[in-house]
Amino acid sequence: MRKTVRRLITGVLATASATGMALALGATAAHAERNLTLVTKAGNGYGASGGGLFFNATGEIFTVYDQRSDGAGVNVEYHYQEPSGVWVYPADLYNGDGAGTSKSFNKSIVDGSTVYITLCLIDNGDIKEATCSSGTAIA
Repeated sequence: MRKTVRRLITGVLATASATGMALALGATAAHAERNLTLVTKAGNGYGASGGGLFFNATGEIFTVYDQRSDGAGVNVEYHYQEPSGVWVYPADLYNGDGAGTSKSFNKSIVDGSTVYITLCLIDNGDIKEATCSSGTAIA
């Protein structure tokens, strides 16, 4: 019993010591990445889930899906705030390749940035706002 307690205490002290050293040497806490999946809403005469998006926080990859044969493309507007506080507003992403297609966009976003994403259907350059859905991810 004493041997088990001694091992437990030794392990706890070793862990605390290693944590203290890491902090003293300047190690920072890892940021919490958060992926995001969105689908478009029904509206403006279009059915639900006509467009889809998956944002993979590891690598900052946006994959935009056109899921219905409805004549509309899929548009993604995104912007983000870097951990330093700087706001960035890149150009929209677009998949107009037709029903059943997906298009991936590999973007360079500073790790730890909060990414605000809006997914909508778009037809002849006109964003169909009733179809839009939004969410937040962390790069």
